[in-house]
Amino acid sequence: MIHSPVPLNEKERLKALDRYEILDTLSEYEFDRITELASIICNVPISLVSLVDEKRQWFKSALGLDVKETSRDISFCRYAIMDSAPMEVPDATLDQRFSDNVLVTGAPDIRFYAGYPLVDPQGYALGTLCVIDNEPRELTKAQKRAMQLLAQEVIVLIVERRQKQQLSSFEKLFQLSNDLVFVGNENGFFKKVNPAFTRILGWSEEHLLNTSTFDFVHPEDVERTVVQLEKLGQGEPTVNFLQRFKSADGSYRTIQWTSTPEPSTGNIFGIGRDVTQKITLEKELARTTEMLERTNRVARVGGWELDLHRQTLYWTSVTKDIHGVPDEYEPDLVTAIDFYKIGESRDKITDAINKAVTGGFPWSLELQITNAKGKDTWVRALGNVEFEQGVCKRLYGTFQDIDNYKRSEIALRRAIATEKKLNEELQVQVSLVQKQDKTIQDIQEYKFLADSIPEIIWTCNPDGSVDYYNRYWFDYTGLNMQETRSFGWGLILHPEDVEKDSIKWNYCLDTGTPYESEIRFKRQADGVYRWHLSRALPMKNERGEIVKWFGSCTDIDEYKRALNLENKISQFEDFNRIVAHNLRGPAGSIGLLLDMIDDEDDTAEKASLQGMLKESSVTLNETLNELMKVLEVRNNQNMAYDLCYLPEMVTVTDAMLKGQIAAKKAHITTDLRVATMKFPKMYLESIFYNMVSNSLKYSKPDVAPEIAINSKMVDGRVMLEFSDNGLGIDLRRHGQNMFKLNSIFHKGYDSKGVGLFMTKTQIETFGGKITVESEPNVGTKFTVVF
Repeated sequence: MIHSPVPLNEKERLKALDRYEILDTLSEYEFDRITELASIICNVPISLVSLVDEKRQWFKSALGLDVKETSRDISFCRYAIMDSAPMEVPDATLDQRFSDNVLVTGAPDIRFYAGYPLVDPQGYALGTLCVIDNEPRELTKAQKRAMQLLAQEVIVLIVERRQKQQLSSFEKLFQLSNDLVFVGNENGFFKKVNPAFTRILGWSEEHLLNTSTFDFVHPEDVERTVVQLEKLGQGEPTVNFLQRFKSADGSYRTIQWTSTPEPSTGNIFGIGRDVTQKITLEKELARTTEMLERTNRVARVGGWELDLHRQTLYWTSVTKDIHGVPDEYEPDLVTAIDFYKIGESRDKITDAINKAVTGGFPWSLELQITNAKGKDTWVRALGNVEFEQGVCKRLYGTFQDIDNYKRSEIALRRAIATEKKLNEELQVQVSLVQKQDKTIQDIQEYKFLADSIPEIIWTCNPDGSVDYYNRYWFDYTGLNMQETRSFGWGLILHPEDVEKDSIKWNYCLDTGTPYESEIRFKRQADGVYRWHLSRALPMKNERGEIVKWFGSCTDIDEYKRALNLENKISQFEDFNRIVAHNLRGPAGSIGLLLDMIDDEDDTAEKASLQGMLKESSVTLNETLNELMKVLEVRNNQNMAYDLCYLPEMVTVTDAMLKGQIAAKKAHITTDLRVATMKFPKMYLESIFYNMVSNSLKYSKPDVAPEIAINSKMVDGRVMLEFSDNGLGIDLRRHGQNMFKLNSIFHKGYDSKGVGLFMTKTQIETFGGKITVESEPNVGTKFTVVF
């Protein structure tokens, strides 16, 4: 049994994957585009962006599979993430790691696998970009390089996706913070302030940005403020600097500032807390403490004595004063207890006296009395007991007026409780400040990263006006920011790309759909136009409104050249196969027949051989004509586009195939939601003709053909659909050869395997794409996107 491999940094790798917050998110067009491109480049039915979690592999994008995840124990990708190098399995049935894997022995019947690790900037392999086929094979050198580039693009998308989330979170924090957050300069002016300034101080943002901060500072704090600015100018941060700041209503608020300079830009980043209330409470607490100390110095203490034998009670003058009675007052036990406040105080003193008399227990209690003048006063009552021959004879003790002390203590406790709450809130605010500091740092790091990337990075406002370019733009184009804002891309964009790119960009601005365009920029260094893939995504707020566009322009010139070279090689291979397959037979037959005619004396037999010779000549001529049609399509890429009326295309096709339609009793229906499109008319007529004639030719015996022709707009592109109820095609057997030259899927029909090849050539030559869905004995649907 082969155990699942685990990377040495698995724990850290899983943490890194979790930090990107991408698992179990919705599908995204950028990733789906890459898997589709990988499938096309490698000519495979299955392409995946797979992220390997602790127990599963989850698919951010899956082309050719209907599942979103599989167990990690059966995944091929668990081996691919063990190294940063690509992993290729030509035939899984011959690989001991996978030969008994359920994905090999059953659906989707994996035979070929190639996985390219998705390694983030910290070196963690998060997963793979992989392609899968159900037939053994190997990738070409060009396909391997393309897969490597696509894998790098996937990790760029993952990293940028997280950076955009962090940037959005910082902006929310900046807007919602209750602390004062600003960016200023060494001259004492604010450059940016958050809404808390207006909420707390009452000044408008415009007034704050256009007024020197010294106009707001209390006159007594100006000199200290100058000193702090000088320190910041020298690169020293300011921590917990108290300053009285003028509010819009004329009052001053005490602000505690923490500021940090950025010497490279001259900017000062700062956060302030309004501590006016805290300072006030501290002063009140100081006054309460002073009162308590004075009370202790002048504390009044009186004495008392109760003779139980005589039932007489004695109070000193201080005790009488505390009770608010005159010196001649004669107390007794009953009236003395009645002075204690009804409730807890009276209950406690009664219980204490009873326990002292019966058990000899002394007491020390803080209680409330209501004196003779009706004033509630706190007192401390201390009592002792004297026994004689086991009988309680006397109770005595002290009686202290602690009202001021007690009330101060209560106030102190309340103040301490308030201070505790303030400290807790302070900790929360400090934590927020720290998070804000980190967010500001992340933004600076993001800008530094953008300037370090060797491709063009830009942002623009909802109306399309660009407000930021990274350093690479200026190095590449030689333009400054003023030239860029004034003339846009017009100074460096290839003239042939201006109109189509403008149409595409304006459509994206109007609809909010992601922007993508292949355009040519002129490089300032040598004046050469190079191909770039320009893309932009809209960032939206909670109401779905676009607040920002984030874009990039990636140099794909070498990639485009590689694709063109690969296409030309593919064309030469096709023509070689035509010559080898189609011309060899007729040419060989002509030579053989000529030899036979020379050797034959019989006139009738010679005539018969000459007829065969003519037939071989006609076949050779037809083959050459087919080759010329292919060459004509591929050499006429710059052919003018016509405004084609699709209902007219249907009518022309119907007229050309009138006899076959009538003979087979075929029924053609249309749903043309898009009535017109631009395309070379002669080729569009050929496409319609081939699609309908194939449906007629490969219809079921004794079943009237039902042919549907539909058109609609999908993602800004025209989509045509041709569907029928004919014989259908077994795509599991013939899917790979569907559009290849001389491919024939049904025997017994007059077919040369040229029609679909020609149709695909015509469509792709002018930027289109054709796909097929088919099931034997059910029917076929061809989908063409222009």
